[in-house]
Amino acid sequence: MPRFPPGKLPMSFMEKIIEKYLNPDKKLESGRKIIFGPHAGQDVAVIDIGDKYLVTKSDPITFTSESIGSYVVNINANDIVTSGAKPIGFQPTVLLPENKTDEILVDTIFSDMRTKCDEFGITITGGHTEITVGLDRPIICGMMWGEVKKEDLITTFGGKPGDALILTKGIAIEGSYIISKEKEKDLIQHNFNPQLIKNCQNLLNSPGISIVKEAQLLHGNFTVHAMHDPTEGGLAMGIVEMAQNSNCGVMLDYSTIPLISGTEELCKFYELDPFGLIASGALLVAVPKENVGQIVSFLNKNNIQAAEIGNLTKNHGIFSVKYDNGEIKPLKYSPIDEITKIY
Repeated sequence: MPRFPPGKLPMSFMEKIIEKYLNPDKKLESGRKIIFGPHAGQDVAVIDIGDKYLVTKSDPITFTSESIGSYVVNINANDIVTSGAKPIGFQPTVLLPENKTDEILVDTIFSDMRTKCDEFGITITGGHTEITVGLDRPIICGMMWGEVKKEDLITTFGGKPGDALILTKGIAIEGSYIISKEKEKDLIQHNFNPQLIKNCQNLLNSPGISIVKEAQLLHGNFTVHAMHDPTEGGLAMGIVEMAQNSNCGVMLDYSTIPLISGTEELCKFYELDPFGLIASGALLVAVPKENVGQIVSFLNKNNIQAAEIGNLTKNHGIFSVKYDNGEIKPLKYSPIDEITKIY
């Protein structure tokens, strides 16, 4: 039987697994109702707790161990805020490598987690830490939750045909950062511009992989039909997940999609598709077409780069890209992230 490669499992297979084993009863023993349970392309679960919804999320850091403490808080908080919720609590499972773990490593990880949680007003309520056999680097699996007013919930299911797609910052912040850190020696040996490497290694901080600010600004000031945090599989996979869940198709304008400085050079060298490169740090939003100008202007005034990159269509399941020469081609996408090719 064929083995799966690193990265996300195929959506079609995961949908079968969810249907077979993970489709929860719609009511818990407490009587609380599950509004959204496991679903491909929907990164949070939503539970009715009375006058509000409880929003829960889990996500690991596996591709890199650099700044892993703040990293894991950021990527979990990103998904909480894309639902319209405010992050409240966090519980990490910290798995540390044998023969490589000392007090300095542990202190650094927890100091970084504490600092990032304090920035977002999140309480660390518990977790688990151990030395794990077989690891060559730390891995942290985070679990986070938040709350949202029922009328303010946002999901990947709310997009509508004709909605404009807005992307903040650009692609691929996280992927370019990982490549510059994990392949630094290789890049230097191949005479890459040292300043380009340095700039990419700073992407974790500037513009950063957090989308908390822009997500909160948007759902606090505008009508938003759907939000998504494109991660593994890159922008392409994130767009397909949102479109499929919203029963829409997609038409993208290639010329409008912003690339982070350094991404094109790194992708060309390692023969990677930037559209499929892990893209944390960018926020994908579906909004009414008539509000695009106001939203982009608002974000820019708040020092957040934003661009309209296409729109959702009524052609469910058809995902297309229009290029500068007017040619229209199918959007290439895969759950297997391009970053796996560098290892």
